[in-house]
Amino acid sequence: MLIAPYFFQISMAYRSTLLATLIPVTYEKTIDTIDDLDQSGLPIMLPMGNAYYQNFRRDPRQAMQSIFQRSAEWHYDSSKPKPDYYYPM
Repeated sequence: MLIAPYFFQISMAYRSTLLATLIPVTYEKTIDTIDDLDQSGLPIMLPMGNAYYQNFRRDPRQAMQSIFQRSAEWHYDSSKPKPDYYYPM
């Protein structure tokens, strides 16, 4: 029978895949809240003239003001060529 020699390999592949999906590996702390984003020190990119930009600029919370101060402002105009720092996703 042809299945018998390959049964061990198939069962090992299934077990390793099953274990890989059941055990989550976290490499760094997740950013779930505004305070987490502020404590991470990561900059964000805000397009100018957008509702997001206005919300970040006007938000009275200290964490949001700190994030806004280190944000990179993106001056976007669709009629002009893309800036050097633009990266299509």
